[in-house]
Amino acid sequence: MARKSDEPETRVSFSGEVIKEIWKSDAFKVYGVLVNTVKFPDIKQNNFGNVSISGDIQDLVIGATYDFVGVEQTTKNGIGYKLENVKRETPKGDSILIFLKEILTDMILLIIKNYMVLVKHISKESKTKSLKTSAFQILSQCSMVV
Repeated sequence: MARKSDEPETRVSFSGEVIKEIWKSDAFKVYGVLVNTVKFPDIKQNNFGNVSISGDIQDLVIGATYDFVGVEQTTKNGIGYKLENVKRETPKGDSILIFLKEILTDMILLIIKNYMVLVKHISKESKTKSLKTSAFQILSQCSMVV
């Protein structure tokens, strides 16, 4: 049951995977999150079978896992959590590439993807004065691969 107005707020901590963006404005966002109910048995799901989180928070990435700290509240769709803190878990395994794609530009990803081709070519061309031109040509050719 959600807290009554005369009860003190109780902060809860849990982690979960963001599965849906429900509402977004500059100052307020609402997301649906999948939470492991075995690991976090006290976290209550909403009427849609997920956990509602909301607050003045940063944009969250669908499919990413975060650690949340919030206060339980009653919403029109059941129980939800007004967040006070959001922290993204350190990416591991396949999620590293997803994380890098979020923060790096396409050109940087292109360079990373084709790093060895560039290193081999630049080491061959470093003895010549056309290094800039040839490196640009390789990047242009590699962009067709991405």
